[in-house]
Amino acid sequence: MPNPLQRRSSVPAGLGCPFAVAAGVGVVVAVALGIVMAGTSAPSGPDRWAADIVSGWWPAPGTIAYAIDFVGRPWVVVAIAAVTALLAVGLRRRRLAVVALVAPAVTGLVATIAKPLAGRTIHGTNLSYPSGHVAAATTLAGVLALLAVDVVHAGRVLGMAGFLIGALASGGVMAVDQVAISAHYPTDALGGLATAIVVVVAVATAVDRAADRLPAARRLFRT
Repeated sequence: MPNPLQRRSSVPAGLGCPFAVAAGVGVVVAVALGIVMAGTSAPSGPDRWAADIVSGWWPAPGTIAYAIDFVGRPWVVVAIAAVTALLAVGLRRRRLAVVALVAPAVTGLVATIAKPLAGRTIHGTNLSYPSGHVAAATTLAGVLALLAVDVVHAGRVLGMAGFLIGALASGGVMAVDQVAISAHYPTDALGGLATAIVVVVAVATAVDRAADRLPAARRLFRT
């Protein structure tokens, strides 16, 4: 029978290694794309190919597209993060409540720092890599997926699948939206997805380690 303290960790039991692999892949993708696209201001070949698919499938994005875009605004992200944290507290997942608040903030900070470092632009001087909207949507959904996986006590395979499907599905919707409204190139969106996966895994792991090792944190997270 699973240890109840393990069930209330940010990283569900058994997912430590899969999470590390996912984070490693995310780092490679985000950094590699950032290096390849650094200083560019035009779509790459893969960008044009992916954008053509999106425009063919969604030729006239309108109200729905801008409603999806609205979800990525900072104050909306903060509101969703706060509601998720309250839900986690109500479900007695205090560590995940902290992750729900910290992960979106870290994602936003990382994206803000990375954009001038990459120096990629769209529509003139607008910094575009990685996409902050896509990163935010992926982060929020990733935390919600972690909460759902923890509540149902999913095993390693279903737990990892649930986390990835939840995070990437939400991030994918935002990615398509950002490309459809010409706010970002597809590779910007992919960089945002990868960045968010890395941040969620890193923050969840850091919260668990702090809760297990620091006396003050152990008292805070005692169930």
